[in-house]
Amino acid sequence: MEKSTAELLPICHQPIYQEDAPDADVTIATWWETAHWIKEWPKSKGKKAYFIRHHELHGGDSTKVIETYKLPFKKLVIANWLKRLMGEEYGDNDSTLVPNGVDWEQFNFQVRPKQAVPTVGLLYGVVPWKGVKTAFEAIRLAQTRIPNLKVICFGSHPLDSMDRLPDNFEYHFRPSQELIPQLYRQTDCWLMPSTLEGFGMPGLEAAACGTPIVTTRCGGPEDYVKHGHNGYLVDVDDVQVMAGYISKVVTMDAQSWMQMSCNSAAYVKRFDWDVSAGILEQALLDLVGADISHSDDLLTSERAGQLA
Repeated sequence: MEKSTAELLPICHQPIYQEDAPDADVTIATWWETAHWIKEWPKSKGKKAYFIRHHELHGGDSTKVIETYKLPFKKLVIANWLKRLMGEEYGDNDSTLVPNGVDWEQFNFQVRPKQAVPTVGLLYGVVPWKGVKTAFEAIRLAQTRIPNLKVICFGSHPLDSMDRLPDNFEYHFRPSQELIPQLYRQTDCWLMPSTLEGFGMPGLEAAACGTPIVTTRCGGPEDYVKHGHNGYLVDVDDVQVMAGYISKVVTMDAQSWMQMSCNSAAYVKRFDWDVSAGILEQALLDLVGADISHSDDLLTSERAGQLA
């Protein structure tokens, strides 16, 4: 059996300097600032890669962020829209898609009927691009047609007193990891209302649990939602259409909903952490010019690529 090890190096300052890190075959930047930190590191720190999980213009000085996407690093992206973006906007057509995966033991599919009370769920977020205000507006509109429509929501932030919450609203603040799959399974429809989403793990996890998804065309979720098959895609900020598809999913007849539920779990089955780990490993081996069949001596615990 192959083994992997990880050693965490506590570093209590920023930026991280080359003296802080061991020599390596590969050094991976995981955020735009870390890409700047490692760009001048010597060859002893290995080849340079850049794990890109979002178009991080929101995360700092946009000019400096853009500079990092033009660095001659091996790009590793988590969604197809990011792969296209690297090619179309930054001239790098050689990025490798390493999608997120599902913990299939935690988020497993269990055949279930529709809820006795129609229920929609979503993740609560405080940053504007998560689209929560749009979602609440769409749900309130759907409730004019379906007055008993219930809302299950969870998040890591307390609710904002200024939010205009829908009726029949149930909020779980920082639920346990054990509870989260249960919350997904208590909904008939999971809503992803973001204006831009690197990947959108809650939608993938909900789909793995057999919940149909209604999502904006915001990037990441477009990789795991096929319109009309396991959910519906709507334009960003389109409250009317979003409300319409919420209503459509939660009022489906039992057989149609069950089919979409099964489709949802089956369609995302390809998102697997072991598969993604294999893709990542091969990309790194290719980067250092190694054949995977002769990789036993590479990326060992002493010379493992550190995550910047």
